[in-house]
Amino acid sequence: MGCSIAELFASAEEIKDIHSHDKSLMEKLTLIETLSDEEKQTLFNILDAFVSKKI
Repeated sequence: MGCSIAELFASAEEIKDIHSHDKSLMEKLTLIETLSDEEKQTLFNILDAFVSKKI
């Protein structure tokens, strides 16, 4: 896509109300960005498997 995961959630507007689960999600996304491409692909495959079970 040409952008980082964190950039997908970036906003020019000031965030005034941050819930702990939102902060935790952003911290996890930041950590995911440090993974190798192979590790990211493995994680995304696992997530896809979980999401497909919900559909």
